[in-house]
Amino acid sequence: MKRTRSIFAVAASVGMLAASTASATPYILSAVQDQSQSAPDSTFALDFFGNGGVRDSEISNTTFGMEIDFDNETAKFTNYSQQIGSIALPNDSGPDVETGPITVSIIPGAEPGRLVDNLDGTFTFETTDTYEITFTNDLSAYGFPGQSVLLPSSSIGTLTVDALRDGEIDGTASMRWEDSSAMLNPSNGELMPFHYACDINSVFNAVLAPEPASAMLLALGAVAVLRRRS
Repeated sequence: MKRTRSIFAVAASVGMLAASTASATPYILSAVQDQSQSAPDSTFALDFFGNGGVRDSEISNTTFGMEIDFDNETAKFTNYSQQIGSIALPNDSGPDVETGPITVSIIPGAEPGRLVDNLDGTFTFETTDTYEITFTNDLSAYGFPGQSVLLPSSSIGTLTVDALRDGEIDGTASMRWEDSSAMLNPSNGELMPFHYACDINSVFNAVLAPEPASAMLLALGAVAVLRRRS
């Protein structure tokens, strides 16, 4: 009987802890690209200014994860995966050079960014991350020694909360990450500046992250049950 009571006491403690700390727990957000007909196109663009203008391609698929902390007003990417169509790079000495299909990911380890409550059901986030852009074709003529390049970028986006129920959030996310860099001009070997910008429209689901203390208490409760059964 004492063991049975102790198990119920552990379960009650878990419930009380979850109720008292839920508001301070960050959310783990999972987003996928909005493929509905009403959603704006998601695109990746390179602007070479006078050396070829804007070159862009549609994004076929994007998924990403974020840790959203409403209490501490922070947002941080936990993962990012994206597939983009080929982009034609300018070439003064011949035909444009195709990148081939492009994949994008984020190098982990960035510090959390800023999250702002707009008090209208939307939240603005700003982060600074390093994106790894991987090309399919050989772009050594443009100064890329391999088939990937790291691009530091600043992102700004908006989370729109459509529904909140039992510690779960549904909504939409729109964001843009962008910055400037340079690559070699294959016709003369000089640096060719360009601006890059990626616009994404997504839908997301977010759930409360498990509290470490709650996880520990649940584990203790499981041990108590196992001991009772043994």
